[in-house]
Amino acid sequence: MEKTGVTMELEYNSHSPQETSHPGTPSDLLWTVEDVAVYLKLQPETIHSMARRKELPGLKIGKVWRFQKYAIRKMLINLD
Repeated sequence: MEKTGVTMELEYNSHSPQETSHPGTPSDLLWTVEDVAVYLKLQPETIHSMARRKELPGLKIGKVWRFQKYAIRKMLINLD
């Protein structure tokens, strides 16, 4: 999907913890609130609240939140 010169790819079937992605690589995809909600098995409203409280690493672009797959996975690893 392309919007205002920024290409955004969504990958829905690669939610395995073994998959590696590094910042700045093509596999470091942007996730929507819904993508993160599915991955974390939470409600989208919870993801919104956590992002606003800075409990999730996210970026607000206009009125929408976007999350780097790498940052979400890194956050989960660091919870241990």
